[in-house]
Amino acid sequence: MFKRLLFSLFIFMACSIFCSTYTFAQDEGIEVELITGGQANCRFNGKVPFRRIKASNNNIVTDASTGRTEVSINSELDTEKNTINANIFTVVEALSNPATLLSGESVTFESTDFEFSISKERKSDGKIIEVTNETPEGERTQGTVTILVDTFVDNKASGTFQTTFTNTFRTIEKLEEDVETDENGRVIVKCTFKNVPVNFSGAGLPDLPF
Repeated sequence: MFKRLLFSLFIFMACSIFCSTYTFAQDEGIEVELITGGQANCRFNGKVPFRRIKASNNNIVTDASTGRTEVSINSELDTEKNTINANIFTVVEALSNPATLLSGESVTFESTDFEFSISKERKSDGKIIEVTNETPEGERTQGTVTILVDTFVDNKASGTFQTTFTNTFRTIEKLEEDVETDENGRVIVKCTFKNVPVNFSGAGLPDLPF
């Protein structure tokens, strides 16, 4: 009888810890085991260290409870002469229908809640050129985004993605020299993505037309 009581107490404590951990994770934002992949072909217009890149570390996360969606495009390319990086992160806040992005409708919005950074490091002398929408004070400049998912099959999305940043900042770093950061003007990012995994979180997803 005593052993059964101890066993029941152990099960109760384990369930309590699990439930508390799960609730805390949900309170922190979108918590989901990410699946990344697909391909995004991106082109950059403006004063940028390179013009094109292919990204294969991409994902879309949709919280069906809040309507918040996160779009992430990442790439690192290591060549004989350069190391090239691209990181693009976009947040779509609380749509009236959380599935809007997946239903074939074009969505356009403005926000400062974007993260954009592309950089090129020259191996011969270690010179690094970075363009970002983060100011020297750590704030983010405004961007206008248009996203269209024209195909959604087997939890994978394909479509187009364009962001226009009103202003960016360019940092040039050389070995044993002072880092220089200057205003860099407008930069436009255009991406065509294919078979990017969509990760779902929250309580249930509305019916999709696809």
